[in-house]
Amino acid sequence: MEGNFDNEYYPVQGSEKFLNAATTLAYGPNSKAVREKRIAACQVLSGTGGLRLGFDFFARFLPKGTAIYMPTPTWQNHHNIARDAGLPV
Repeated sequence: MEGNFDNEYYPVQGSEKFLNAATTLAYGPNSKAVREKRIAACQVLSGTGGLRLGFDFFARFLPKGTAIYMPTPTWQNHHNIARDAGLPV
């Protein structure tokens, strides 16, 4: 259904064409997991939105209290996004 929408919105997971290209780029065109469609992906609104989604995922599935390490330098809001998701930085 790529590009055949009655409005301007993509499906909730994002553009299937973009997601296929991104997972192939990340894992390689010869990846068995890509060929077998075993990789889940979703498209996010922005870098900040992607960080929040990732941090929420970590907060939910990593053991409670798992520290998140930030590079130096980084944007100050990255620390705040992690803390807002309940992760120690």
